[in-house]
Amino acid sequence: MKKQFLFLIITLFCSNIHLFSQRNESLEMIENEKQISIAWFEPIYQSRNIPNIKNTVGKYNRMEVGFKLPESINLNIKSFLKNGTGINPFDPSQIDFRIILTDPYGKKITRFAFYYVPFIEDLEKDVFIEDTTDFNWRFRFAPPTVGQWKLDVELILAGSKINQEGLTFETEDSSQKGTLQVTNTGENSDRWLKFSETNDPFFAVTNNISSGGFYGYLPSQNRRQINGVKELIDAKGNFTRFELSAQGPLPDWPIYNNYQNKFDEMYAFDQLVNVCEDNDVYFTLFRHHVEVLDGGHPGQPNWDGVSWYENPYRQAFNIDKMEDYFSKEGIINWQNNSLRYVFSRWGYSPNMAFYSYSEVDRWYSKIFEDNEQAKVVGNNVGDGGTLGEAEAIGMFANWVENQQNYIVENLNNSILFCHTYARTSKKENSIKFKGLYALSDVVGVHNYEEVKNVNFKRRYDQLNQWWEVYHKPVIMEEMGMNKIPVLCCTGIEYHNSIWSTAFMGDFGTGMEWWWDRGIHDFGYQVDLLNIQNFFSVEDLKKGSFEPQKWDDVSSFAIQDIAVRNRLIENFALKSYNDERVLGWVHNASYYWRNMANDLPCLKELVNSDKLIEPCIVAKNNYYNPKNKNEINGAPIAEYHDISKENHSGFNNSRYKDSYTDKGGARPIEEQGGFLNNPTFTVSSLKKSSGSKKNWYKIEFFYTHGSNLNVVNEFTQIIHTEVDGDLKPHVPNLNDANPDYAYKITYIGRHKKNAEILKVK
Repeated sequence: MKKQFLFLIITLFCSNIHLFSQRNESLEMIENEKQISIAWFEPIYQSRNIPNIKNTVGKYNRMEVGFKLPESINLNIKSFLKNGTGINPFDPSQIDFRIILTDPYGKKITRFAFYYVPFIEDLEKDVFIEDTTDFNWRFRFAPPTVGQWKLDVELILAGSKINQEGLTFETEDSSQKGTLQVTNTGENSDRWLKFSETNDPFFAVTNNISSGGFYGYLPSQNRRQINGVKELIDAKGNFTRFELSAQGPLPDWPIYNNYQNKFDEMYAFDQLVNVCEDNDVYFTLFRHHVEVLDGGHPGQPNWDGVSWYENPYRQAFNIDKMEDYFSKEGIINWQNNSLRYVFSRWGYSPNMAFYSYSEVDRWYSKIFEDNEQAKVVGNNVGDGGTLGEAEAIGMFANWVENQQNYIVENLNNSILFCHTYARTSKKENSIKFKGLYALSDVVGVHNYEEVKNVNFKRRYDQLNQWWEVYHKPVIMEEMGMNKIPVLCCTGIEYHNSIWSTAFMGDFGTGMEWWWDRGIHDFGYQVDLLNIQNFFSVEDLKKGSFEPQKWDDVSSFAIQDIAVRNRLIENFALKSYNDERVLGWVHNASYYWRNMANDLPCLKELVNSDKLIEPCIVAKNNYYNPKNKNEINGAPIAEYHDISKENHSGFNNSRYKDSYTDKGGARPIEEQGGFLNNPTFTVSSLKKSSGSKKNWYKIEFFYTHGSNLNVVNEFTQIIHTEVDGDLKPHVPNLNDANPDYAYKITYIGRHKKNAEILKVK
């Protein structure tokens, strides 16, 4: 982002503005300083290929305006920031800085300015250094309508209010596509998101880039996170997920009513948002369960160095029961103040797609710990629906609903919501249950596993279960392996997971969690590139595509046998008119446990549950060093060895299939040519009977490498069977290419409608 700015100074006469004395015992009239200065800050105009024009902003582009208040007010604010006495800029009951916008049609919108401090990064010392600005109050906006807008200031101080005209600005067309939206037509097209401005479909190509480091937020960690987003962009990713974390940009930690200690983290997060806006990357901003997770006591979990025992509301309000955090009026008021700051600073952005509470079962699981009835009945998540769980979910859901209403009604923000479970409560199986999915515009699910069946059975069934119940877009919001040292050896599970989830009815690829535990370290994220190339020319929404799956074992086989014998898996999306199919077929024997015979690194893990060579993550980058004592001049103690995580049971029988002890992965490559390979099935297409055949063309695409190319030698033109099944031969699925994507196109009742390829 450009840091220079254009000054447009406007004088606002503020003779009616009053000021709190430090003890709030009397009001002091501002006599000598009676003006507010206003300055445009670049980027005021971001439309691509159009030069910067004074007071003009592109539609859905960010504009930023700075305000300088009279010095008497500034001194009182700085006094509060320094010693807690004076005017609290984070308390609207003391100073309420409102912006009244009038759109080109005369409709008024109220938004809010926020208090801002800039910083400079000292990368050598790895610290943020506070910078100076005369314009500590900022307002950000991304106008959604073309035409002339009016911006007026309403400042309320010590109960006195002044309304003054501010400035006007023009909004012109831009190339921005707007916000992400959901639809509610009742059709399969509702699985997919669209852009508000263009109505173009949106398919998420994505990883989590949730945070930048461990137990803090230093410039090096911020750079690491920014670099992670840029690496995602290089792989043509367009969606990610950021944590509004207690050790990051969450304003009300560690002090609930004074955000000055978070100015540097919030400045760092500004940079992340800038990168997303500049590169058309959309993101979820999520809150983490660590805020109320038990911790600080022996044997209790303590994630990311924060827990319920560090919660500033628990400390400041002397909370005895966790449920008070979700219900006490004074606490709720300050939580709303924090929301107001968050949405004033970042909620303007059309790239902020969802606001989310993550793994909500971890949030509410402690609420009813003191409930004697819950203790008697039982309080395990998913235990069939105990009274205690219902009460806990209800209390948490009521809190979330009130926050959503505050965001929509008080902050005038129409953001979408997406709340997720670590392990979804069975109560959510009923659409009548007023839980967290009822409050979500998009249903998110989490699934971590490394068994062979994780994609074909667990993730596919999970995604489609919640679509069937709620008919809302669904996304595999977190996925990955529990045994992450495998990532030190191979990225095959990441590859298989992102390609398979892309065809499960998920509105994009599943979102890998371990970006900072090996995915970006070894460059595995480049596998997203061909997924974007594959889907970018398809309109899943218009085609109202729906998912299906197939494997080469009997549907009547018991699950354990099916897992062990499965050789071919197929995932597909079929259009509602049966004329287009997008799919991915792979050799299921190519999975991490079967690679141990070929990869010494995996063999070492399987045989001894450890790696001799460390697999290192640094605080600002990743390394797999040859020098075990030093990395880039820094002691190895400053870095994290992920090869030491989850070290046990790699040779467990639950990870084996029928090929594991028979040489591992088994290529499918018949000597007589690929037409001697087995077939796979795509079902429910146009039926054929007698002389009335329905013909389809299937083309296969490489999934590995940087280019999405058709493999002409495997192209087939075949007709369906009487039941509408289409049965193409699989390409050679071997070490070089164990999987292929494909596209099937209907060519009509006559084979001559397409190039002739003789296929028996």
